[in-house]
Amino acid sequence: MLGQILQTKLYRPRPRPNTVARQRLHRRLDEGLSLGRKLTLVAAAAGYGKTTLVSDWLAEQERPVAWLSLDMADNDPVRFLAHVIAALQTIDADFGIDLMVLLEVSKPLVPGIVVPVLLNEIIGQLPQFILVLDDYYLIETPSVYEIMTLLIEQMPPAMHLILITRVDPPLPLARLRANGQLTEVRARELYFTQEETASFLNECMGLDLTKNDVAVLENRTEGWIAGLQLAALSLRGATNIGEFIESFAGNNRYVHDYLLEEVLAQQPKAVQDFLIQTSILERLNGSLCNAVTGQSDGQIVLERLDTANLFVIPLDNQRNWYRYHQLFMDILRIRLQADWPDKVDEMHVRASKWYEAHHFTAEAIQHALAARAWDRAADLMERAVPRLGRTKGDISPLLAWCQQLPEEIVASRPVLAVYYTWLLTDTAQLEAAEHWLHRLESGSVADLEKFGSISATIRSQIALIRGHGADAVAQAEQALARMPADEQTFWREMAVLSLMSGALSLGDLQRAEDAARTLPSLDTRPTATHLFAASLSGIIQVVRGEYHAAARHFRHILDHAVLGERGSRRPSPLHPMAGLAQIGLGQVLLAWNLVEEAAPLIESGLRLGEQTQNTTTLTHAYEALLDLRWTQTDLPGFDEALQRTGDWEETLKTGGIWLANVVTAYRRCFEAVAGKMDGLTIWLASFRVQRTASVDLARTELSYAEMFMDLAFARGLLAWGESSGDPILLDESATVLRNLVANSRSQTLFTIQLRAQLYLALVLRALGQLDEGILAMERAVDLASPAAALRPFLDEGGAACHLLRTLSDRPHPPAFTRVLVDAFAETAAPIPAVPASPTGQDTQQANQQLLDPLTERELDVLQHIAKGLTNKEIADHLYVTEGTVKSHAKHIYSKLGVGNRTEAAARARELHLV
Repeated sequence: MLGQILQTKLYRPRPRPNTVARQRLHRRLDEGLSLGRKLTLVAAAAGYGKTTLVSDWLAEQERPVAWLSLDMADNDPVRFLAHVIAALQTIDADFGIDLMVLLEVSKPLVPGIVVPVLLNEIIGQLPQFILVLDDYYLIETPSVYEIMTLLIEQMPPAMHLILITRVDPPLPLARLRANGQLTEVRARELYFTQEETASFLNECMGLDLTKNDVAVLENRTEGWIAGLQLAALSLRGATNIGEFIESFAGNNRYVHDYLLEEVLAQQPKAVQDFLIQTSILERLNGSLCNAVTGQSDGQIVLERLDTANLFVIPLDNQRNWYRYHQLFMDILRIRLQADWPDKVDEMHVRASKWYEAHHFTAEAIQHALAARAWDRAADLMERAVPRLGRTKGDISPLLAWCQQLPEEIVASRPVLAVYYTWLLTDTAQLEAAEHWLHRLESGSVADLEKFGSISATIRSQIALIRGHGADAVAQAEQALARMPADEQTFWREMAVLSLMSGALSLGDLQRAEDAARTLPSLDTRPTATHLFAASLSGIIQVVRGEYHAAARHFRHILDHAVLGERGSRRPSPLHPMAGLAQIGLGQVLLAWNLVEEAAPLIESGLRLGEQTQNTTTLTHAYEALLDLRWTQTDLPGFDEALQRTGDWEETLKTGGIWLANVVTAYRRCFEAVAGKMDGLTIWLASFRVQRTASVDLARTELSYAEMFMDLAFARGLLAWGESSGDPILLDESATVLRNLVANSRSQTLFTIQLRAQLYLALVLRALGQLDEGILAMERAVDLASPAAALRPFLDEGGAACHLLRTLSDRPHPPAFTRVLVDAFAETAAPIPAVPASPTGQDTQQANQQLLDPLTERELDVLQHIAKGLTNKEIADHLYVTEGTVKSHAKHIYSKLGVGNRTEAAARARELHLV
């Protein structure tokens, strides 16, 4: 991340010795903890003693506590999560170390993916504990809101969350309240009672007020604790206490303003100046205050203010760091603008220099921007961005900072302008990125020649995101041609990766492999780029069908991806970019039907992909997850995987990323195999219109993504044709598949060619062309044999098994046929496959053999009964009433001579009616 973790944000305010015992509120907090509620919300306006209450109560608890004081900078989700992890590390120093490393290389986070990873680590590592987020009202970013919502919804029982805030946060409070999962402490509970007011004024503040005086103050302030404290400070210097108390009039806001002025005015001029000048700081220590004020007594003044209870809150036990009460700081800042308007920018610059000297880069930049010291802010940002070039982490702050700078300042700084453009591209803000590219290429930025290759690299990435593979390849090659071949820089690595991805999107595997060879070997400690490029090379081997070589390659990558010391007691984590290698190896093992070995690799690779948010890794991860859950016969898990894959598909589509088509195709293929026809038929009809309107159906050049989409289209047509008995759909599927076989063979795309040949065999069988189907199956077996690919056949269940057994009974079948038949005997199909539905002509012939043939509508109802649909579901599909379905069912039972739905389905299959 840019800058360091601010340790002062993690200090829990220590209980003060002279505070009012508020046992009634402690009991309320105890109740939420003892009943196992998820969330305690302490919400009220400034000055109601929220933080003091929670801090005092926590001192009585045995559970460990993690405390995080939030500020505006925590609206960045990466920074927010990093500080949450740092807070949890105060409970267990080893917690989240790997996740901290992963955050360094993350792109902007997707909350729905990151939160489960954090929760899994909490479940596996932490005891029962309490997490407190103070000043939560400062959070205003939707992405952090989403993180918190998911965190609360999925929170483990060992965790209890406390939010301290001025306003209700946008969280599902109503649902939590209805489910008994919320404890609330609000302003009405935080008001001091008259007894608490008397205790505070007379015992804690050392005043000697009458019962009537206490009642007047309690009434005037409405139990507002900050107002009482301000009143007590003012009363210490009052000569006539009764008269002073009687002078209080008006509503709470007026009293509040009056007391602040009275307290501030009673301080010596030097203290007033110190308070006002240092109010620009979110957190204070002596050295920082000295830098801002130009004085040398900052630590002494802070300690005196603390002793005087002058709204200075210590943040640690060593009295090094403090902060002002938020309300007090707000008033001080108003005075700062009124009294020192010409000095504010200068003070911010001094603070920026102090933070820079102490390596707090983010805070140094923020104060420079507040001072409108644009050149200074730009200098700091330029020095920070090379780290981004190495890690690609913590993107959001840099984007936000660049957007605060005047455009001409960014344009005058080539390094900043180029990285800003890259970050806009990396976050799919393509129009803004192209605006800046135009400025770069038009020569408005100095040293255009030096950055010409970088512009081409960025343009390559833009083309890739938009699915223009040929343009991506051309731009990447242009960029590489302008870079020294022996110089390995961030930009060269990005150009190589863009070239590899662009070539893969076109199905040009040789060009992608050639590009990969230009990167350094993994024999030295790998960088993120090298690991990813090597993993992508392994994926290319899988696409070629070189499974054995790919497995060796992936294992080699994983051997070089271990972080930390080998042989240490703690399991060594993998580099976050090793997720694609884990997924790739898992896919190969799954293809070999080694499910138990594949499962942990796929699940671990998915977790790493979710943490890094690398689109290629996650695309392969969700594909593998579908494969795995289907293979495990885990139907609820399979449905969940379908949903997650669909969500990822939408994410890719939103970003305009070409891999969305691959995800769409993979998901639709599995929906077809599983017989989930509702959404599939709608997609098929829509895709057919788009396909026929945009291209020649007999085209011979298809991109990798287009082939995948055609593969899904053909598999969907097969499922639709089987369910409807429409041979036209099956014929259309066969045409698409024959074209795919030819295209994939010419481009050596094994994964597509094998499935296309296998699907073609199934289509021909469904058309009743058994000999042609067996011949197609024989070709599929020949293809699969060198790779020993089992799963594509096993996934298709009974229809594939029938063809394979028929093939094995014929003279001289391929040797691998027996391996496949034996695999079917040893491994049950994930979902028992219904034998291929006969064509409409076959159905009618079988129907005519009945003494009393079924009507067309009865045949429709019988098809749905055989699929296991309920009467209501059948009614919804056929747009009739449930009573009509029951009537048809009775007639069907009578004509088939059966007594129930199960017997009807069995009899229908026996007679080849379904």
